[in-house]
Amino acid sequence: MMSPQAWLRLVPQVFLPFTKLADNQSNDVPLTGDLYGAINVQPKIRKAYGLAEEGSLFTVNNAQTGIVPTFGAFVNTSPYIVLQNLNTAGSNKNLMLDYAGLIATVAGTFASAGVSANVAVVIDSVLRYTSGGTPLTPQNVNMNAPANASNIQVVCGAIVATAPSANARMLVGNRIIRPAASATQIGVIGDELFMNFGGVENAMSASVTLLNPSIIPQPMPCAEVGPGGSILIYVFFNGTTPAAAAWAPELGFFVR
Repeated sequence: MMSPQAWLRLVPQVFLPFTKLADNQSNDVPLTGDLYGAINVQPKIRKAYGLAEEGSLFTVNNAQTGIVPTFGAFVNTSPYIVLQNLNTAGSNKNLMLDYAGLIATVAGTFASAGVSANVAVVIDSVLRYTSGGTPLTPQNVNMNAPANASNIQVVCGAIVATAPSANARMLVGNRIIRPAASATQIGVIGDELFMNFGGVENAMSASVTLLNPSIIPQPMPCAEVGPGGSILIYVFFNGTTPAAAAWAPELGFFVR
């Protein structure tokens, strides 16, 4: 049997060649790769249509209806959103979170001393969801693919989860997603809080107009788990006796 090295050779090349190759279908040209041996590939589009085409991209939402979280300080058994990878170990299908958006449908209140609404993100190697919350049904963005074939369970709301396993990793410990509108108001109806997982862009650098609905983007680290793993997103509050806020969630993820 001929080894791959016998018929496929790469030229390690980081910088562009000094001269551009001519458009000629009769000439063979070498493949270039990085210094680790991976083939250099330039995508034709910057969007996620490659994932959509192969049927691995999904979104999930609760239409226009807000969902209430568990109120208070951070508690590791009270996440706001849990995604669980129910694919079998033999499938080798990983769950990778793309984005999460929260649109405020109820502003929410503090008794006093309101400071902010915050998030934390945890990944774990076990299934953490126990009870509570609202189940959400993922949908494939490719109409030619089965609508709900991700085998990912998504639940949002006042959730009860098991305690973290020894393998749990807190990727984000304390990120402000909405500065308090006032000492007694969490946010504003119409706020759009957007978390871009794997994003490399900066967060909003200008001051937020606190008493008006605001679009607040946040770059977040990548979050990926294998079969039998969970991604947990927590919403918690810095202020006295928070209550009554609700958000309509939307998430995007891919499974491959």
